[in-house]
Amino acid sequence: MCKLKQKYNFAWRSEIYDDRINQQGGNKLRTYRLFKDNISLEKYLLILIKDERRVLTKFRVSAHNLEIEKGRYRPIGVKTEDKICKLCNTGVEDDTHFLLQCPVLENKRTQIINNIKNVNKYFNNLPNKSKLIWLMSSEDNFTLVHYYGLYLKKEI
Repeated sequence: MCKLKQKYNFAWRSEIYDDRINQQGGNKLRTYRLFKDNISLEKYLLILIKDERRVLTKFRVSAHNLEIEKGRYRPIGVKTEDKICKLCNTGVEDDTHFLLQCPVLENKRTQIINNIKNVNKYFNNLPNKSKLIWLMSSEDNFTLVHYYGLYLKKEI
């Protein structure tokens, strides 16, 4: 059983780190691999209600409607830099832009991040990549329920 688990774990890691999977759009799991490094049950699955779990799961595996994902299915030749946010038209609409940078979502994001600072007082000092990793791997009840439950449920 142990050898079987090791083989599966190796195959899983190989899959999420293989950028040859889709030459034009890159590996669909490029964001997922930033915060998911082992096969285990995620705490949010036990905390959030069904609809919130569904939304967060879809977001975590890039099964969302952000331009970075929708652009993967457009005709060949759509470059990453052309997958512009439809809300603000100021940047590539990827996970980081949506969660941390889009100016249209600034008010909602600020309210929630002010509360996150009670859990992680250094959150604002982190670079965006680290903020994204922290948010996506958080096991804090407030973050799970409010950031994802209120923010993502209405925006995706």
